[in-house]
Amino acid sequence: MYKPKPVSELCPDPAVLGLSRDTRGWNGTHPVFAEYFNSVQPDVVIEVGSWYGQGTLHLASLFGGELYCIDTWLGGIDHLMNEGRSENHVPRKHGYPTLFNQWLYNVASSPHAGRVFPIPQTSVDGLRLLSHLEVKADIIVIDGSHQYLDVYADLQHALPLLANGGVMIMDDFRSHKGVFHAVLRFAHEADLKLRENGPFAIFTPR
Repeated sequence: MYKPKPVSELCPDPAVLGLSRDTRGWNGTHPVFAEYFNSVQPDVVIEVGSWYGQGTLHLASLFGGELYCIDTWLGGIDHLMNEGRSENHVPRKHGYPTLFNQWLYNVASSPHAGRVFPIPQTSVDGLRLLSHLEVKADIIVIDGSHQYLDVYADLQHALPLLANGGVMIMDDFRSHKGVFHAVLRFAHEADLKLRENGPFAIFTPR
């Protein structure tokens, strides 16, 4: 079975990528992360949706354990529809997205490269892989697709990976209707305690 490798093994020398640091993104350094990392003290964290790595680097700086990052690094429909904005830009070579290389450079150039494990897959298949590997996470951060059915599927596949006493943090709760309705539906069906903190919805155990 395929097993993720840390960035330090995938790219020992980030200079070969010929890039410079670029960590554009949204909400990746919000204080909500430090609050819950301090209270939960996680050993394993899963990030669904990593983009350029702003959030990845911040999450990794908050604890000393393993961080699994699931993303296609292709961009989503939101980015494609609004690519004129610099924060939505997806770099391409011969028409194919090369965003993973930028994320890889950003992480490989950091002191956290040995603890960050990329999984270049759809969120659902990435979560399925971690399930087969019997990974349990103390914190799961979901900021992938904002489409209703996608978010609902992410939540369905992520919850079984959450360790007892763990916390799940979802970005863009109020700003995207798909996220809002999927989170409310799932919270009701799974009987989860839902809190809001800034732009985030947080699931905590009842």
